[in-house]
Amino acid sequence: MNAQKGFTLIELMIVIAIIGILAAIAIPQYQNYIARSQFSESQVLLSGVKTAAQEKIDQGKTFDASTGASTASTNALGVQLEGKYGLIGSNKTTATAPAWNGTDDTYPVSYYFNDTVNKNLRDKKVIMTYTQASGKWECTTDVPQQYANNCAAIATTPPPKEEK
Repeated sequence: MNAQKGFTLIELMIVIAIIGILAAIAIPQYQNYIARSQFSESQVLLSGVKTAAQEKIDQGKTFDASTGASTASTNALGVQLEGKYGLIGSNKTTATAPAWNGTDDTYPVSYYFNDTVNKNLRDKKVIMTYTQASGKWECTTDVPQQYANNCAAIATTPPPKEEK
């Protein structure tokens, strides 16, 4: 008797189907993981600004806006403003941490994701706001909540209802 050598066509098709099913589940999960890890860059850069700004604010010191490299004379807080996936600024093209004039009740700092980031984060922002009266920071974002750790969704007002 001749022993069977190799696999039958149906066995190969079953193996390919199993690999396809596993890939269909794994690839979206991997994309979610990538988005969450890229979101964490915003938290890292913003935490540098949080520490430096809160120290000066709590001491009653005013400071100019921070621009340039962390060692530049124009970087009043001495913080890193640009990352691989975005920057701290007032828009997505200019890296700037805002100034503090000593009279505002809050100090908001924004991080904007750039175009090289996961599509779920592209053109989104994260805002950290320090409230001097409470001494607390609050994080808000327009990033979908499944990718945002420790950051609440930005409150949006619903559109007005149409009258019939």
